[in-house]
Amino acid sequence: MTKINNLFPQVGAYDQAPMVNYEGAPAFVRSDEERCLQVLMTGNAEPTFYASAQELADEAIAVIRNMAALNPEFLTRATIYARSEGHMRLLPIMSLVVLNALPDKQWSKAAFDRVILTPGDLQDYMALILTRRFRGMGISALEPVRQWLAQMPEYHAIKYGSGKQAISLRDIYRLAHPKLEGKAQAIAQYVVKGETASVDDIELPQIVAFERLKQTKDEDEAIRLISEGRLPHEVVTSIAPSTKRVWTAIMHQLPYMALLRNLNTLYRHGVMDNQNNVDYICSVLANPERVQRSRQFPFRFLSAHKAFEGKNPQIAESLIDALEASFSNMPSIGGTVLVANDISVSMTTAVSERSSMTCYEIAAILAAAIYKNAERGHVVSFNQVAHPRSLSRRDSIMGLANQIASGGGGTDLSAPLLWMVNSSIPFDAAVFVTDNESWVDHLTRSRGILDEIRAYRQKHNPNLKCFFLQLLPYETAQVPPDEPGCWYLYGWSDSVVRFIGDIATGGQDQLDMVNALVL
Repeated sequence: MTKINNLFPQVGAYDQAPMVNYEGAPAFVRSDEERCLQVLMTGNAEPTFYASAQELADEAIAVIRNMAALNPEFLTRATIYARSEGHMRLLPIMSLVVLNALPDKQWSKAAFDRVILTPGDLQDYMALILTRRFRGMGISALEPVRQWLAQMPEYHAIKYGSGKQAISLRDIYRLAHPKLEGKAQAIAQYVVKGETASVDDIELPQIVAFERLKQTKDEDEAIRLISEGRLPHEVVTSIAPSTKRVWTAIMHQLPYMALLRNLNTLYRHGVMDNQNNVDYICSVLANPERVQRSRQFPFRFLSAHKAFEGKNPQIAESLIDALEASFSNMPSIGGTVLVANDISVSMTTAVSERSSMTCYEIAAILAAAIYKNAERGHVVSFNQVAHPRSLSRRDSIMGLANQIASGGGGTDLSAPLLWMVNSSIPFDAAVFVTDNESWVDHLTRSRGILDEIRAYRQKHNPNLKCFFLQLLPYETAQVPPDEPGCWYLYGWSDSVVRFIGDIATGGQDQLDMVNALVL
């Protein structure tokens, strides 16, 4: 029998794989639409374990330009989707620049106001559009910029008007030459010329408060101006007296994300010595509606908790509640579900140079949320081998994530599925949270996850559903797009967890949602 197998080996699932991954293992590529969505939902121009930031940026531009040529309507919808549902910023802005270069401007016009949400977005858009990498800026590119400037509030003029970006807000006004009236014209005069005088008797109360704050040294007056003017903290902190009372006033002006980022600063300035302030902070952080409106990535709460834990237990607890709230209103995943989070060394990539959070920590949070959302769940972390976890669904998502997050070793995407086979537990679905760079299985067994899926279906459950939640913008996949009952999902937001429940009950997947998006 061994001789027959050697002479006439069985056809493997990867015999016709068209490419190899970074480790040289056979791999597939998903559809152009999926590849485009993946880049928009996971790309952040940061270096990863396998690729430099420049390599990933070059790949992203090539993928986006390819989709712009093939199907600009899909690219427009995917760009908007990645900004609104994926909470991504840089890649959707880059995609908007590519759309702007198309002869048909309807697509860039349709996406502009749904991608450019702040002057910071506008500054990055203009900086990109003026680079040699992209086409030069024409009149058609300026029109949506002019319209956007006509709606800009005082708050944004103060917050972004004095920054030191590559292209300033003043530069944008001078390039765009918008024809403005009323308050919009008064704001433009302030940004470009520094004039605070009213235009046609239109007052600028926030700008006036900000300019007066620059002149005062009186703490009481500073607090009054900050509170009544509702001034942005980014500029206030550099000009106001740095006292506990001033920081308490600033605290009440902080948007949700800014409050999350400045917990340690508030602590250092003694703001949390007052229990009323602590109660206020907790009421904001753990408010489910505020959490949902903040559109924060769930891993931000774990990052904030790690940085703050021990300073004030009440606030640390509110961060745990906030992470739970970020996954609220999720559809239940029926049946028995395997949740497999990748802890291999390639997942030790940091989210960004400014963050200590790694991909394996993000994978742990998403896996914990999926586990808690499953009717019956089993968590098996994996690197080159399977690591079954003994967990309690009564624990918080943050507590569960801390139990299953670690890093190191090779990647064997098949290991959790082999554990399924040997466990004698009848599974209905398997969810893999990974960068998808599997190679140990191919090297040691000449088989991959696709072989094991087909074998499991043949022996145990022909209807096994498999979900691959991909966290990084690598080109290759371990499962081809035509494999039935297998779905790839992309991104770091709570929406990817929601889709698993939706798909499992016959609902739409990410591509369906993108195609259904109304322009």
